Amino acid sequence: SHLQMDKDTFLATAKSNGYSDLDCELLAKAVETAVQLLSAKKRLIGDTFFDHNLRVALLLIENKADPEVVAAGVLHGVIQNLPPAEIESRFGKEVASLLREVDTLKELKIRNDKVGAEALRKILLTTVQDVRVIVIKLANKIDNLQTLGVFPPAEQKRIATEVLEVYAPLAYRLGLEKIRVKLEDTAFKILNSRKYEEIQNFLDESREQREKNIEEAIKLIVRIAGKEVPIIFL
Repeated sequence: SHLQMDKDTFLATAKSNGYSDLDCELLAKAVETAVQLLSAKKRLIGDTFFDHNLRVALLLIENKADPEVVAAGVLHGVIQNLPPAEIESRFGKEVASLLREVDTLKELKIRNDKVGAEALRKILLTTVQDVRVIVIKLANKIDNLQTLGVFPPAEQKRIATEVLEVYAPLAYRLGLEKIRVKLEDTAFKILNSRKYEEIQNFLDESREQREKNIEEAIKLIVRIAGKEVPIIFL
């Protein structure tokens, strides 16, 4: 089935990214539970919460997150359907704690909806007990940005602006460079698609020339290095 194929691809990706057999066992168990509890729940864009969670978890794998963090990415949202004690007995204390904090983050955001960007960043950073929960939040933001098409343009721009002001700086603060770049690029594309296309086209057009320059530089270095280095440079 489609879900089974998704699961297999997901686990194969985890394995090829260096996650151990034990890690993959935990992830397989998480996927099974997510299939049961989230594959029937539709999102506005037409996919399911299971699809969304798997994409979030793939982003976490790409960024070498701990296996417990990836498992929490797969499972976020199941806390409404599964008692905390059962989550803990199935997946351990660490995953259960991360899932609780994902929920806490959501409540924090709703309660502090009117505060400024800098204040919100401080609240999020100082309130969470495990900073890795913010990485799950950021991966969530990336996937949500990439599936904003169902919202009116004004709402898309509001969400993209919030990402640039709150979440990309958080990624920078935590040293998550790949996530920061992805957040900024995707948000910028929503806020100024024409400028984004211009920059993209410029980079595509100039790539050929840059590659030629690099080739020439390599040839030059090989030629110089192949000769005896003059005494003045030693």
